[in-house]
Amino acid sequence: VNSLSGAASTTVPTAFQGLWNAIQNNPPFGFIFQIKAQLDSLSATGTPTTTLDLPTFEVNDIFSPFDTGLAGIMYLVFAVWLIKRFAHFEF
Repeated sequence: VNSLSGAASTTVPTAFQGLWNAIQNNPPFGFIFQIKAQLDSLSATGTPTTTLDLPTFEVNDIFSPFDTGLAGIMYLVFAVWLIKRFAHFEF
C-alpha cells in the first residue's frame, strides 16, 4: 500500500526481525535507538516559551558594532586565504 503513495515501507520482514532486534539492542547502534526513543518522548507542553527582549540601545551600541567587526574580520581572513590560494596556483 505504501509503495503506491511513494512512501517507503518501515516494516521489517520476519526473516530479518531477529537481526533488527540485535542491532537495536547492542552497542553502538543501540545507543542511537535509545536516544531516538527518548527524543520522541519529549513534549514541549511543560516548557514555557522564553523570549529575549533587549533594549534598543544594547542592540545598536553593542551587538551591531560587534557584528560588523566580526564580519570584517571574517572577510579579511577570507581575502588573505584567497590571495595565498591564488599565489600558489600553477597555470
